[in-house]
Amino acid sequence: SSEWMGFTYTDNVVTFNNMEFDVKHILVGIIVLLFLIILMLLRRGNKAKEQKIIDNLWIGDESVQIDKHAQKDLVDILINESASKASPGVKKKRGSVDEMLMDDESSDWDLSIVNKPRNFANVVQSKPFLTVDLHSHLIPGIDDGSKSMEESIALILKLKSLGYSKIITTPHIMHHRFPNTSETILNGLGKLRRELDNRNIDMVVEAAAEYYLDDHFMRLLVKGDILTFGDNYLLFELSYSGASINLEKMITLMKRLGYKPVLAHPERYLYMTRDFAEYEKVKGLGVLFQININSLSGFYSSAVKKAALKLAERGMIDFLGSDTHEMRHVDIVDKTMKTDAFRKVFKTNTVLNNTL
Repeated sequence: SSEWMGFTYTDNVVTFNNMEFDVKHILVGIIVLLFLIILMLLRRGNKAKEQKIIDNLWIGDESVQIDKHAQKDLVDILINESASKASPGVKKKRGSVDEMLMDDESSDWDLSIVNKPRNFANVVQSKPFLTVDLHSHLIPGIDDGSKSMEESIALILKLKSLGYSKIITTPHIMHHRFPNTSETILNGLGKLRRELDNRNIDMVVEAAAEYYLDDHFMRLLVKGDILTFGDNYLLFELSYSGASINLEKMITLMKRLGYKPVLAHPERYLYMTRDFAEYEKVKGLGVLFQININSLSGFYSSAVKKAALKLAERGMIDFLGSDTHEMRHVDIVDKTMKTDAFRKVFKTNTVLNNTL
């Protein structure tokens, strides 16, 4: 037998403080411990690899080349994570992703953005972030947007170059300034669509309206003369000069009539930016928020940018819109889409544009 620091070894038995341990059991325990340590290190390496891929995708660096194996690894990671937490039907997504990857081995299938909305359900989304634009003024000659058919076509082509494949244009209905009706908007939409067809421009264009909250809007609600988009969403705007005393009543009326109210560019109402609790109050009434993309870059003002960034940080953004009136707006949208502020919106918010 031998003794070392209180341990006594005799005939494959180790004794310590009157407790006996079989050497074989000790060796098995050490092997299991080493195995667990190796597994932990491998898992940490996989997580680091996944994060590196995701970081590259978020950055959107065109110089970063992601091969098909890395793409498929990332897809498998995301699909498996979501499938383990969802119903069996989710597993079908894996097959469809595999089909896309295997369909043409010679093609470059680019995963350039992973969108993690605030419910943290993993969604793989290709560049660009948005394929549907909500909120613009592209029907010529009926409000403060496009002045001519040629200008409308030029604006649509520019939006198309940014990756949009569908536009929901929203002319003003503001009785005291732009007294449009459903009829004038739909007639203008028809002319715009025909011109797009004549020029073989592949762009889906639909129309709703941006309703100014006033008595005229209330009468239209009661009559049921409302242009909506998507799942009965209704876009409305407020006065820039002061809060409406009827806001809560009008929101209640919209909801009772079956509409889903969407407030246009809430970040631009400075009386709300001065008290962030006003945003939380309106949000608590069941209103969705549509933020202008250009607000994120300070196009309107530093105060508006600050409000937009705070709404993004709090996960309160539901839709993003170009609010295109003229080419200058689209040019700024192009620049804003390349900023960190724009990309960060998708990390903390569930942006619904591409569901429309």
